[in-house]
Formats: sequence, structure tokens, C-alpha cells
Amino acid sequence: MLAQRLVESGVLAREAVELINGGCGEDMDAIDPTSYYQNYHAFVGIGKTALGEDTIVDITADQFGLGLPPVYVGQLRAPWTWEPRIEQYEW
Repeated sequence: MLAQRLVESGVLAREAVELINGGCGEDMDAIDPTSYYQNYHAFVGIGKTALGEDTIVDITADQFGLGLPPVYVGQLRAPWTWEPRIEQYEW
């Protein structure tokens, strides 16, 4: 809904907005805990901006108790991650 609202209000062009299925928080069971997540989470990617590449908007950033602000606009960085590749886990 956030992505749709940003486009409909004219804040962003449709081609600049992407819904990212990813996560928030480190997963200590992953081989590389800096790349994978504990909590499934979705947020909006808004592409290249003055803030840098891979800029995201997360309006529920505080829901996982990680000390994050309620709303985050900035670069895609830890603790946010893209959807993991399952082959990166040990079985």
C-alpha cells in the first residue's frame, strides 16, 4: 500500500518503486549472518536517490525490538536484507 500511495501521490515514479520481500535482523543459524535474516519483512525500495543506491522506506522498522526508529528512509544495510538464497544454509 505504501508503494502504491507514493506513486499515486506523485512522490515517486512507478518505475522507481519496488516492493522488497526480505527480512530484518540477523539469523545466527545462517552461514553468513550478515546476509540473512531472522524475521520475514517487506519494505519499499525506491532505487537511486540523493541518499545513495538501494534506498529503502520502511514504515514499520521498530516492530522487531532492534532499537530502530518507527520509520526508516536510507540505504539498504544491516539489519535489513534481501530475501535469502536457501543454498546459503547448512543442512
